[in-house]
Amino acid sequence: LAIVFLGLRFVKVGALYHGVRAQSFMKLYVLYNMLSLFARLFYSLGEDLLDSLYGCCASAKMDYFRFVITFAANAVYMFLHSVFMFVQIMTLNVAINSNDKTLLIILISSQFVELKSSCFKKFGHKNLFQLACSDVVERFELLIFMIVLILVNMAEIGIGT
Repeated sequence: LAIVFLGLRFVKVGALYHGVRAQSFMKLYVLYNMLSLFARLFYSLGEDLLDSLYGCCASAKMDYFRFVITFAANAVYMFLHSVFMFVQIMTLNVAINSNDKTLLIILISSQFVELKSSCFKKFGHKNLFQLACSDVVERFELLIFMIVLILVNMAEIGIGT
């Protein structure tokens, strides 16, 4: 975890922000939806990598080469996932700071797409539970993103200092 924090010090957040800000509304909409799609893929990959690391450490006979490779893969995953989440937060920050109602349109349209994809499907009990859990995680993540953005914007305009 410390390795990932050290690596994140070299990420230029300002360059990410201005790179996202230079995009048009339609590109911002596509970028946000692509980021939400890749977030699900990243979560799946991370879960598999962490399971692999746990299996490597929990085995009776520990293979140190396998442990080092798995640990390095987990560190790279955490770094990439952190940068990915920075880009997601920057996309929402650009949407909040824009003059038009981009944020509202992005959030509502992404929810309609999600509602449309799961509205007419028949779900079993296990699938419905998994869908509800993933929805709770997604909304909690969005809440955390919004809290971070509110704190960043408050710090930028000087409230609370």
